[in-house]
Amino acid sequence: MRRPPYYVAAVDVIKLSTDPPLTYLSCYCLQTRHACWVAIGSMEAMELVSAVRRAQLREGGFNYVIADGAVLTKAFVSEVRRELGSATLPIDARAPWCSGVETHHRFALKVGRVLLSRRFRGVRNWSLMAKQDLADELIWHLNHRPLGRADVSSDGTLLILTPDHLRYGYLREGKDCSGAVFDSSQLGSRREYFVKTFLSLDRFQVWRCGPDLWTQVQGMSRLALWLGTREAEFPAI
Repeated sequence: MRRPPYYVAAVDVIKLSTDPPLTYLSCYCLQTRHACWVAIGSMEAMELVSAVRRAQLREGGFNYVIADGAVLTKAFVSEVRRELGSATLPIDARAPWCSGVETHHRFALKVGRVLLSRRFRGVRNWSLMAKQDLADELIWHLNHRPLGRADVSSDGTLLILTPDHLRYGYLREGKDCSGAVFDSSQLGSRREYFVKTFLSLDRFQVWRCGPDLWTQVQGMSRLALWLGTREAEFPAI
């Protein structure tokens, strides 16, 4: 696969709560629907850049960062290019839903309310570590959610595809789920197969993330854009 996960990532700020103040930078992979969150204390450009940097160290990628005008300030654009070597692209204000982040946030707010009322109900000291613990557990659940697409494995088992399958090639194992163990040499091909299966099951229209990106990929499918079945002429980094 020519383009790895998080090659193009949409970033946005989301507030789970105002009391206690729980604000995060959400980073969403447009290819795999996988997400990671970083706890932040403010929306200052340098703090947002630092959060993107932490996400990049965790997930890799971030060759292109897509965001709305609230995030893409001049200072943010300049520092992201200098610190991360990433190019930035604006989301079309007329179609803010096009990146998929708004749908991701709707799910996240529902899961967040449940976690705050149960699992994290007794937390009194919301340190940065406690805030990140909440984010990590919330994102764990979202990255294990079914994507509404399925595949049949070689032994006839119905496999429900999740963001983890598209990101890693398997479902990560944890307290509430168990995943099969695979030879590491197989994971790249498995992940590519899952992504292609997922995308082929849903005929996407041409991706519209704003005029700059639109002019570069006009007439290309989302599959061609992210998997590189045809070369997309991205803006120079």
